[in-house]
Amino acid sequence: MDEVWLPIGGYEGLYSVSNLGRIRSEARTCKAGFNKIRKVKERIMALPVCHSDHGYRQVRLNRDNGGRTFLVHLLVIRTFVGEPPEGMECAHLDGDRTNPALSNLEWKTHVENERDKRLHGTFLSGEKCPWSKLTDEQVAAIRADKRRQWLIAESYGMSQCQISRIIGRKRRVTQPVAHRTTTPQDSTARADPDPAGCTPS
Repeated sequence: MDEVWLPIGGYEGLYSVSNLGRIRSEARTCKAGFNKIRKVKERIMALPVCHSDHGYRQVRLNRDNGGRTFLVHLLVIRTFVGEPPEGMECAHLDGDRTNPALSNLEWKTHVENERDKRLHGTFLSGEKCPWSKLTDEQVAAIRADKRRQWLIAESYGMSQCQISRIIGRKRRVTQPVAHRTTTPQDSTARADPDPAGCTPS
């Protein structure tokens, strides 16, 4: 398959994304202090996997002395396909979250995407969730514990409400994580920093 490059919206002249899921920092010149100009060479950027954000590849893009971290698969599909229709989200057709190639991406409903995850075996539940506070063994132990709920809560450093919900099989206890589509701030430090995120001179 031929590789096709398109500029990333809002970062024209700075970064491009390809249909194969790669990100390129463009060659350019930019200001580097008072009356100074420096040249920036074109390069393909590293795309680390962010394990704290469900295992997707990410990249940090800089502009005007500021930077933002993006999920690569969303840059790819938004650049080549467009913004998602209402109620749609990006699905990885082969179940591999580290594969942001355009041929592997499609806008689907949440129900369709969750169904695909179960078929691929990538649906995160129980202790597989990276933000889970309890193991499956601990959850089973809590549900089998015959003590008063406030005593169980003290044993695990949790609230009685959380214990009640676990025993009632309404939920496991997890670290709340807002769904992020473009800027996973907690993983910014792991992204490939591009020091040349300047506006072309």
